[in-house]
Amino acid sequence: GGQVLALGGRSERFSRYLMVATMTGYWGNTKPRFRVFSQMNLVGVPLATLLGRVPGRIGLGQTLPGTIFREWARWGRHPEYFFADPTMDAARRFSEVETPILAIGLTDDPWGTPKAQQALLKYYNRAPTEVRWVSPEDAGGNVGHLGFFRSAFKETLWQPAIDWLKH
Repeated sequence: GGQVLALGGRSERFSRYLMVATMTGYWGNTKPRFRVFSQMNLVGVPLATLLGRVPGRIGLGQTLPGTIFREWARWGRHPEYFFADPTMDAARRFSEVETPILAIGLTDDPWGTPKAQQALLKYYNRAPTEVRWVSPEDAGGNVGHLGFFRSAFKETLWQPAIDWLKH
């Protein structure tokens, strides 16, 4: 969600925008770094080549087509992620966004670390941005990278986000 606001080219349709666990995909900003690098490049890329897809069960989320995964892995090897890919024109697209943003990070997210989040948010240089970090203690349990939208967090995580969106 944090990347699509700019890449979708329709940010003016939103009066406010919520980002959860947003980040660039550069492996060097994750923790533990070697594990993420290995999953992406030593396991994922060979699977993408051999099978034509990467099964989600290797720990990277959904099953992805091989071509998409290889491009994602290529971006993830560069410290500037897809901002270094001239075909994306991403820096310009991100700098056009003026929509107020709330970026919620989870302290137990191994992918969306503060460094990874800031690596993305710095490109939203014209958008008013508020950052909030939530710990498992504050949330009422472990959240990780993909857990924010589990119903167990309806009161502790969803409600403050909804309140911000309605403001």
